[in-house]
Amino acid sequence: MTTNSSNIQEINSGTPTVTPLQILKTCFGYDSFREGQTEIIDTILSGRDALAIMPTGAGKSLCYQVPALLLPGITLNIINLRKKWKGICSQVSFIVLKYRQGCI
Repeated sequence: MTTNSSNIQEINSGTPTVTPLQILKTCFGYDSFREGQTEIIDTILSGRDALAIMPTGAGKSLCYQVPALLLPGITLNIINLRKKWKGICSQVSFIVLKYRQGCI
């Protein structure tokens, strides 16, 4: 998922209020939010703390990226990818091992 910076500048340069759905469509190319994303985004935009516990692939990162594009200033989002990379490395090691054994 990539963000087009020219779209962000275009959205933020005008005077009309931009909605999270407009950011989602313009910057990320999706037509609608997944279940739970709207509530998390609304919580963040209202200035309250949010903790999102969602399964892998449920769209957690959008819940922080969309408000970051709507709010003034800089947003720092720290994600622990250590466990994710460990899983990826394990899968690659398994595939290499199977290849060497002639299983694939």
